[in-house]
Amino acid sequence: MGTETPPPAGVEAGEGGPVAGGAAGGEAGPALARLRQLGPQWVAASGSAFAGMAQAPERYAAASRLVAAWLNRLRGEAGGAGGGGELDLDGDEEHDAGAQAAAAALVGAWDARAGGTGDAAVDGAALPLTAAEREGLTAAAFAIRHGEVIGWLAARRRRRAMGRAARDAQVARNGQGAGDGGVEGGWLVLDEVGDPAGDPFIAYRRLEVDPVSGVGVLVETRPDESFTGVVHAVQRVSVDPASGELTTDNSTEYWEFDSAAAREEQVAALRADLDH
Repeated sequence: MGTETPPPAGVEAGEGGPVAGGAAGGEAGPALARLRQLGPQWVAASGSAFAGMAQAPERYAAASRLVAAWLNRLRGEAGGAGGGGELDLDGDEEHDAGAQAAAAALVGAWDARAGGTGDAAVDGAALPLTAAEREGLTAAAFAIRHGEVIGWLAARRRRRAMGRAARDAQVARNGQGAGDGGVEGGWLVLDEVGDPAGDPFIAYRRLEVDPVSGVGVLVETRPDESFTGVVHAVQRVSVDPASGELTTDNSTEYWEFDSAAAREEQVAALRADLDH
């Protein structure tokens, strides 16, 4: 629930530490490609970052201070990510200067960390933490920031798709012939993954909206308590056409079903209601 917030930052891999994959000895690839590679590594490396510190309040506080300081620093390095900005509706993410800049900023911050500049910014030498602990905690901060940047990139993709669909719909209304906007019946599927029929072990998710107003529905599945059946959920949501931000704070308009057919009946009813 809540809204997806878009952030910018940049980081990439350096040598050593729990996260490898830097550009040492070779030319770096596209920033987005490196970010996609590093993200799972940061998450894995941060998994045990706070291990063994719960019983040592001073060390736990120091660990929290280090992560918070890194996050403040990374969030301040806005490499092109933000709510608005110019966006080529006919472009794609790989050629989006804003997306590449946001990725490059986070990637560059990781390389700077490898050079030893990170701890100095947060008085790392004075913290009662080992070098290995600092490395894991730093990875934890980068993992958090990576999640924020990925959320911003997703919002940017939604914004581009909705803008293109709305433009093409306007062209069609003007009798000039619609472009390839991906709109069916006025609604646009922004995201779809998994088996729509429902599988206890493979989640299904579909987000579809009216590209002009941004009103829409979110369809999701999850296993039931016995893991032998599927719960099909439908929720009314909205996506801001100007920013691509998804808002799901609408708990009063949430429905669950035991079949895909019943779920799709609800989706069709919601579409009809929202279209009027």
